[in-house]
Amino acid sequence: MQRLASSTTAEVAALHLAADLILETPDLSPAVVLSDSRAALTTLRRVHHTLPMYANMDSKLRQAREFGRDILLQWLSSHVGISGNEQADQLARQAHADGTPECTAISPFDVARHNIKARIVAQHPDARVAAGKAPRPISSRDFDLIDRTTLLRMRIGCIWTAERMHRLRGTISPLCKDCGEVETLDHLLMKCPALSKHRKAMEASYRHLALPCESAQQLLFLAGPREKMGRAFRALLQFVRDAQLLERF
Repeated sequence: MQRLASSTTAEVAALHLAADLILETPDLSPAVVLSDSRAALTTLRRVHHTLPMYANMDSKLRQAREFGRDILLQWLSSHVGISGNEQADQLARQAHADGTPECTAISPFDVARHNIKARIVAQHPDARVAAGKAPRPISSRDFDLIDRTTLLRMRIGCIWTAERMHRLRGTISPLCKDCGEVETLDHLLMKCPALSKHRKAMEASYRHLALPCESAQQLLFLAGPREKMGRAFRALLQFVRDAQLLERF
């Protein structure tokens, strides 16, 4: 198969091989084909199929019924409790070896969208996204529009700090009005001594949640349960309000 094929595509290929075997072996009817891919089986249940691999699989199942074959496709999570599970895992590992014949049931068109998406993601300017480890999105269920917009603007650096205003418009001094250092987002969140009192409360909240808070990136790009992220972001937003940073954003 294509090396960038998804696990669902691989499972559909396995279903194709199972259908071929049943069609070629009359004694196998009735037959139950066990699959741990709910996505593949759910897609096969649809009336219309846009990808050839699903349309061809549907055609094979119809052909089997016309020949009097009795086939049942059954979802089974992780193939738990069936004989041959360990052997199937071993065969799956062997299939990754070089020289293994490719399954012809899956065409390049079937995996084109998956492959194109993978190549586009690999070219993303954010190294985390390119590596397949994109930052967790900020849930719209946890924050209102204003708070979510503020968090997202800080994440992408779209904040009108004095340095950015000076660099892009040349209209004001790039220096912080409180301490005289260059005013960047990192400076406001992490360094400005005039905001240290409010910053300590925010950092205490992060440490209480066992979250790092040594840089602006750590404040804005969190890992962990959604509830913990929400509490940390609320502490960050409280700091922004207490320090009256919204008017400087």
